[in-house]
Amino acid sequence: MSLEPVLAPVVTAEMVAELGQRLSVVLEAEPEEPMALDVAVWTACADDPKLFTEPLPPLGAALDACELAHDGEWLAARGFDFLRWQVEQRCAAIARWHDLSEDDALAVLVLLRLYHQVAEMHAAALSAKEDGGEAALAAFVVELTGQPEPSPTNPDCDHGADATATATTVRATTVRATTAFLAEPAVAKAVLAETIGSGSDGAAALGLFAETLEPLAPRAARPALLWLRGKAHERLADLTRAEAAYHAAESVDPQWPPALVDLARYASDRGDAARGLALLRRAGIPHDHVLVELLERFQALPRPDLGRNQPCWCGSGRKYKKCHLHHEQLPLDERAAWLYQKAGMFLLDGPWRGAVGETARVRAQFAEVPHAVLDALDDLLVTDAVLFEGGAFTEFLATRGVLLPEDERLLAEQWLLIDRSVYEIESVRPGEGFTMLDVRTGEVHQVRERTASQAFTAGALVCARVVPAGDTTQIFGGIEPVAPHARDELIALLDSGPDPLDLVFFLTRRFAPPALENTEGDPLARCVATLRTGDWSEHTQ
Repeated sequence: MSLEPVLAPVVTAEMVAELGQRLSVVLEAEPEEPMALDVAVWTACADDPKLFTEPLPPLGAALDACELAHDGEWLAARGFDFLRWQVEQRCAAIARWHDLSEDDALAVLVLLRLYHQVAEMHAAALSAKEDGGEAALAAFVVELTGQPEPSPTNPDCDHGADATATATTVRATTVRATTAFLAEPAVAKAVLAETIGSGSDGAAALGLFAETLEPLAPRAARPALLWLRGKAHERLADLTRAEAAYHAAESVDPQWPPALVDLARYASDRGDAARGLALLRRAGIPHDHVLVELLERFQALPRPDLGRNQPCWCGSGRKYKKCHLHHEQLPLDERAAWLYQKAGMFLLDGPWRGAVGETARVRAQFAEVPHAVLDALDDLLVTDAVLFEGGAFTEFLATRGVLLPEDERLLAEQWLLIDRSVYEIESVRPGEGFTMLDVRTGEVHQVRERTASQAFTAGALVCARVVPAGDTTQIFGGIEPVAPHARDELIALLDSGPDPLDLVFFLTRRFAPPALENTEGDPLARCVATLRTGDWSEHTQ
């Protein structure tokens, strides 16, 4: 290869026009859609090799000279409306992701635009407030809704502009028409997903957005805006204001499902299964919903051995119907699994969903079945590793611990003190539990475990988290078998305080295909040899 200086090339208008003609021919293949710029240029070069050798202006200048429409990495014929195309593409994506109609998706897109305006103004307002100014905060409502604020010197002043009043009316009408779509729960959920998703970034702006639009929205849409405000408070760990917003949404529309489901979850965290089920029934939630199944499982039923008018079993002296009827509570050893499920639900509605997905991919890395990652999302080890090694249980207790019954909250604090360990099963009571020796500490535990006790035998090594649960000791988060040769390595890993990914990877290695090595320990490579021979007919005669 040699490099030589050359004179500046002479570029003629005819050469640029020829490029434009070539690109126009390529674009005619799909005249209603833009084409990726690199695809269009390479296709034109393939059709006309001279484009590789003749000098031309920089591509941006050449496209402008050709009068072709281009936007970033996209190229289209002259006069193509990129803005409209982008809106259509975005609406189609929103409709597809959230199973919405075209009109609903367009409403979501408009609401997202309003939200982003709020987010920008909220950030500017915070900056101005830090600098000692309040101008951005005062101008916020005007910019969003077009509603002028009264002048400090003349509250009735209309700012002296008919045009401003007209613009205000038009903008308020647009906001009202758009927010009407929020009456459909799927639209409200799409707005939540597209604004802050499962995280807390932008939650303050979402709360301000919902609060500002609520007075302008029709009554049918106000439950959604109150619910969005509640979700914003919840992501900011302000459960008191979040629950108040959900109750406000319920008072406006007692049948609006998302608010009722969230209130049912609050009832579940408090241990009130009966109220939670009543809210879910009112919301029309199907029987196979995870929260319905959870509450039905842990609903304490009335005692069959007591009549309504008999003295209550608690010794209060009051009649059963006036005391504990419909207010029974399961013993703590039975509610321990409920507590664990509450923490599991915390993972599904917050910033930990990404960590669960990442850990599930590690768990599924050696699986050879379709949808392995989706199956791994329900894996007990994945959930437990994110809860404890990942720190989600600590955040659950800090955020929602105030809702838990006192004995459950104390039990949860005990769980945070328990490390995962390696155990040797000393004896098995099939269908009842194990006697297990902690090989790291030498402690012996009598564990209640009905299912796994039918799968393991005495002498087996397992990795688990053994925790107190009322009057019993139980295992949550699954039991992983450990090969004897991996025991010491696993103990060293546990002593190092692993993150969820390292722990799950180690315990998933047993599913890996065998590695073939030669006697020197080098990996064997699979090779294909092709042998060619001459004509053997001469030698066979």
